[in-house]
Amino acid sequence: MRKARLANLLIDTTDLLTRAMTPEEGWQAVNTVARRIGANAVNAAALLPGRMQPVWAWSSMHPDWLEEYTGANLIEVDPLVIGLLAGRTPEVFTTGSHLRPGEASLRDAQLVDGLAHFHYNHFCSQTWSEGAVTKLLVLSSDRDPTDLFGPGTDRALRAVSALLASGVAPPGDLSQDQRFGIDYRALAPRERDVLCLLAHGLSDEDIAAGLRLDVASVRLLMKSARRKMGAASREQALALAMARGLLDL
Repeated sequence: MRKARLANLLIDTTDLLTRAMTPEEGWQAVNTVARRIGANAVNAAALLPGRMQPVWAWSSMHPDWLEEYTGANLIEVDPLVIGLLAGRTPEVFTTGSHLRPGEASLRDAQLVDGLAHFHYNHFCSQTWSEGAVTKLLVLSSDRDPTDLFGPGTDRALRAVSALLASGVAPPGDLSQDQRFGIDYRALAPRERDVLCLLAHGLSDEDIAAGLRLDVASVRLLMKSARRKMGAASREQALALAMARGLLDL
């Protein structure tokens, strides 16, 4: 890929991302750039250590495929997610290349066949960490991404992907229509307040005093926040709310 063309692409990408004012606009900008370089879909997700279920996700893949992927829980056999949790996500990946002849399970075959049916044949991924959260951006294409722009395409894609990653933000109060099995709801102002104070290490009694509530009300708010985040504990609810960009700390 010629240096001038790459430089222009990076400048245009930066301009588009800078003009995005909301997570939704940022996601639209990411997809606009992805299409310009030959991608046919983009996925972005965030995961916490040891937790396969994404904290949040965006996807521009076909809705029918997302429904099949979620319904069959294909995330459990997705090599990109498995690699992410193991700390070895491949930067460039071809559908089915991780399987040896004769070792594919029924769900492995369903994943490979489904991706091929919708022309998601090749992938270029970018991973990065923000605190305890690991994030993944994946561009898919129907043809080998290393052939998109000739020599140097792999370096160009890494540069563009890294820049695109900066434009991906959590959907906020949106749970992306429960795609990838993610289901969380917006927090009420008081629920945000108790989690913010919990993040600062305050006890239930101190939170109650600070918000001028009784302790029982604080505990009910914690329980409600935990339920909305799909968390097993208040500490997990806090971690999920922070990772989803729901708290101003």
